[in-house]
Amino acid sequence: MFDRLIFNNLYFEIVFLALVFILINLILKKNSVLLDNVESSNHKKKVFSNLGTPLSGGLLFIIFFSIYFFKYNFNLVIFLILMYLIGLMSDLNFIKSPKIRIFSQAFLVVIYIAFTKTQITTLSVPLFDDLLKNYFINIFFVTFCILILVNGYNFIDGINTLVIGNFILFVGSILLLSNQNDLFVDFNFLYLILIIFLIIFCFNLIGKSFLGDSGSYCIGFLISVIAISFAYNNFNKVSPYYMAALLWYPAFENLFSIIRRILNKKKLSNPDSKHLHQLIYLHLSEKLGIKNKLYLNSLTGIIINLFLTISIFITFFVYAHTISLVILILANVSIYLFLYYYLYKKY
Repeated sequence: MFDRLIFNNLYFEIVFLALVFILINLILKKNSVLLDNVESSNHKKKVFSNLGTPLSGGLLFIIFFSIYFFKYNFNLVIFLILMYLIGLMSDLNFIKSPKIRIFSQAFLVVIYIAFTKTQITTLSVPLFDDLLKNYFINIFFVTFCILILVNGYNFIDGINTLVIGNFILFVGSILLLSNQNDLFVDFNFLYLILIIFLIIFCFNLIGKSFLGDSGSYCIGFLISVIAISFAYNNFNKVSPYYMAALLWYPAFENLFSIIRRILNKKKLSNPDSKHLHQLIYLHLSEKLGIKNKLYLNSLTGIIINLFLTISIFITFFVYAHTISLVILILANVSIYLFLYYYLYKKY
């Protein structure tokens, strides 16, 4: 299965990845390069941030993803590197304008879609499906979906383990579902990605590595590519809303943040500290009285992902039933809104 490993032994591979990760962290810290600076990211304020922590999660991923898949998926490697560089420019404060970041992302995504002929062919809505047959409308819609996830994952990247844990749940659920139902998926590809992110998760859990914009952009883009490809290759067995049921949280976090800022008459480009995960963090801090902010931060991410796990578990039984999946998505959104309203009034 693991025919793309550097070593022939999986355990050696894991140890090697961990050692390289430690080395990257030491190099970044020693040279004071690519270190966390919470002041440059307002959506991470009021949440634990260990200044000086390397933003090495995305760097490790892009290095090993390139090594493993350069020969097998050259196009994806190149576009992921370019997306990483957009995030890196943001992390290094070379790109400070949110509008420039969005434009850069959109430009790259449109080129990727046109070059790889990526499509979303159906949403099981007859009128909308007819519109998707138009080439330009399809490009616009796919670009919109990818950007929603890219920036949605960036929005929720204020809590340790939240983004990486969500990614692991996403990949793990696809692997389990595909294995049990004979679905079309590149198991080798997903297993290797899973191994890389499990290592990153361990370092992120203890606050020794953060993703930064570079890492969260990569994750959002990669998840989008995997989701669209999976839906396209299994359209006759899996509802198009299965992916929406897995990815509703970062997508809705992004959309809700935009709506919230419009209603509050604030600029869309101005970040704030009113995301749900930040409010949950404050609530847990008050109720549990945990003084160690690192533990509290990681605990918050784990609790949110545990809730998401319940929803993902349900999808195993209704992955082919569109109506059930839509009801599940609406139920999740309703719980989100109820919890947000309750916590927003307090904090």
